[in-house]
Amino acid sequence: LQQGLSHQLRALNWCVSAALRGEEVIAVGAPGTRWAGLAVDIGTTKIAAYLVELDSGKTLASKGLMNPQISYGEDVISRIMYASKTAAGGQEMRQRVLDSINNLLDTACKRVKLDDGKVTPDQVVKATIAGNSTMTHLLLGVPANSIRLSPFVTAINHVPLMTGREMGLNVNPEAVVDCLPGVASYVGADITAGVLSSGLDTMENVTLFLDVGTNGETVLGNEDWLVTCACSAGPAFEGAG
Repeated sequence: LQQGLSHQLRALNWCVSAALRGEEVIAVGAPGTRWAGLAVDIGTTKIAAYLVELDSGKTLASKGLMNPQISYGEDVISRIMYASKTAAGGQEMRQRVLDSINNLLDTACKRVKLDDGKVTPDQVVKATIAGNSTMTHLLLGVPANSIRLSPFVTAINHVPLMTGREMGLNVNPEAVVDCLPGVASYVGADITAGVLSSGLDTMENVTLFLDVGTNGETVLGNEDWLVTCACSAGPAFEGAG
């Protein structure tokens, strides 16, 4: 940003719209630029992306597709084993997901129809990503083998903030990328996001939260306490075992 800032300011006659992270300028554009955010859910079976206008919180477009990693195995254990065999295997799975997210972003931007212009990927200055623990590890290129081996611990739960450039996403290079925190090997950031968005952690009454996907998770509790467990739910519905 710093290298091109002077040129951008002059080209726009010193009248700009700026996107900030705290007091730090991360992007500038013409007055009225619509700064957008990208929300991504990386599921074991499907990946979903939502393009959101940051000023209003309005969802501008959404798109989903099958997770291409499914060709390496329908369950997380199969994918962990494939990624653990060679460094190339892990990088291959990471790139497949990144390519999918970038394709979803491109399609979502093209779907936006606004009276006063369009939204382009470089206008996306914030990305939030949720997924189960294995999906998060594979996205980051972090070894996930410890998830399937006793005592079944993750290599990382709380991922530091990254930029779009560091992550490899085709958003604004200085965009803030926030991978939501997971809890344990089989209770990932998708469940953290679900608990927070449902308000379970602020409810007075004891409440049950269920996420039935390829991996199934249950959270029980209220504002004072929460307990959670997980199981492999996909095969129960697919008749695989």
